[in-house]
Formats: sequence, C-alpha cells, structure tokens
Amino acid sequence: MKKYLSLLILINFIFSYEKLAFYHGAGIELTQNGAGIYYEPELMGKVDIYSKFGFHFERSNTLEVNPYFNTQNPGFKKTIGTISFGARIPLIQNYFYNNMSIHLLGELGIGNKFSSLISGELNNENNRLLTGLSLEIPSGKFIKRYDICFQTNNEISGIFLIRIHFLRKSDNND
Repeated sequence: MKKYLSLLILINFIFSYEKLAFYHGAGIELTQNGAGIYYEPELMGKVDIYSKFGFHFERSNTLEVNPYFNTQNPGFKKTIGTISFGARIPLIQNYFYNNMSIHLLGELGIGNKFSSLISGELNNENNRLLTGLSLEIPSGKFIKRYDICFQTNNEISGIFLIRIHFLRKSDNND
C-alpha cells in the first residue's frame, strides 16, 4: 500500500504545474497468435499516464476439420482479461508534419484467463511487461497512435505486437 501511495504522490508532483488533457478511446493489438481489444483512458502532460482494460483472444494452433462441411476452424484457446498501466515519454515532439511525435512507452499489465478473473483470481505468473515505440498523429480532438512493442508474458504467445489506438479528447477540457 505504501508503494502505491508514494507512486500517487509522485504522479501528483509531476503533473501539478501544468494543464492536463484527458483522452479516452479504444485500441486493438495484434500478436503472433491472437488479437486484443481495449478501452483506454489517458492523462496527457509532460509524461502521458494511461491504463487499459480489455480482452485478448488467443487462438489455438490445432485445426478442427469438419468432414461434412469441409471447413477449418482454429477456434480460441483462451480469452484473457487484462488490466494494464503505463507511461509514455516523448522522444521527438512537434518535429514532423502535423505535430506528429515519437514516444517511448513502458507498461505493466496484470491478467488471467477470463474464467479465473470472474472468480477474482489473479496470478503473478501472468504479469505482462511491455516496452516499445509509439507514433502519435494528432488531428484536432482526435489522436491516432501506432505502437510497435515487445512483451514478456506466459499466457500470450509471441514477444512482438502491433497496436493501433483511436483516442478522443474529453469534452470537459475544452
């Protein structure tokens, strides 16, 4: 509890001297053997702080062949519910056309199979550490973001992933 309190005080100190913008939206990610969909609220300042809530659908590699209809359905091996928190630091800002910027990101996620999450079980072996680069393209109240990341996780196959985000500025910040 003391760690979380000190982290909250540190975040409050970092963001206390500037105006923050609140964005929220949706994101998708593609991994080697699956895909995910997430809701993402984000506070943008000198350091962007974000969280993600969503699901990752992991595909099985075995094909199920139905001889009567001649179809192949790989099916889903598991559905993983994830909660993630991360930060994004600008590396190159307002350098490119249309105020595009490149960010370095880091993220920690906690997840488990959806059936286990419903019963309230979290497993430390399923923690997800992620780092990567992000290209941000602002367009008025909207932001498009493309991430190329590397991850460590026991439940999601593959270490490489690609993300696409669509965020909108909250109306109360106008």
